[in-house]
Amino acid sequence: MMTWLSTRIQRLGAAWNGLAIAWGRDVHVVIHVAVIGWWIALGSWVGLDGMGWAILVMGFGMVLLAELFNSAIERAVDAWSPTWSMAAKDVKDMAAGAVLVAVVAVSIGACILMWHYYVP
Repeated sequence: MMTWLSTRIQRLGAAWNGLAIAWGRDVHVVIHVAVIGWWIALGSWVGLDGMGWAILVMGFGMVLLAELFNSAIERAVDAWSPTWSMAAKDVKDMAAGAVLVAVVAVSIGACILMWHYYVP
């Protein structure tokens, strides 16, 4: 029993370590968190209700998830392909494109959501 529990605790520690690495080494994660702070302030100002906050939080999670995957993919590609190659560039560009899709979709959704609460 303790082995199972200690394994889970170690894995949770590894996950937190991954978040700390992303926070400390990837400026884009910090930028996304700062923008999320701006959306939270705006949501508070327009008076979002529970459903509005739920939608916004899911969007925040989607953007951060995409950015964390992008960062992990970029680091893996850099480790496995230390010299420049078109394939490595394509993989990194596609991962960055996924972040762009998430950011655009969440930004449009958040704007619609804020407009709904701001304009009667």
